[in-house]
Amino acid sequence: MIGKTLGKYHIVDRLGRGGMAEVYEAYQANLDRYVAVKLIRTDSAQNPDYLTRFERGAAATLSAPGGGSGAGGAPTSTAAPGLATKTPQPTRIADTKTPSPTP
Repeated sequence: MIGKTLGKYHIVDRLGRGGMAEVYEAYQANLDRYVAVKLIRTDSAQNPDYLTRFERGAAATLSAPGGGSGAGGAPTSTAAPGLATKTPQPTRIADTKTPSPTP
């Protein structure tokens, strides 16, 4: 996925993976900013319960103060739903990640 362009978002890094979705950092050139893009995994998109939960979570994110800036189906080859949220700073998200402490 890294290096691909999904609509107006150019994927630059993978930030994490959860039970039903993956989160990527992407650059949105038309607004000169980095965003977090959450895409439901293909296997999860086939499950109506997961799809409903993903869409409900996306709606909650968008309605929250400072929440997302876009939602809906991200233009991917699988037409999997996605959500893009703005980052609080103009720098890359990956540059602000701190490593987890080693036990």
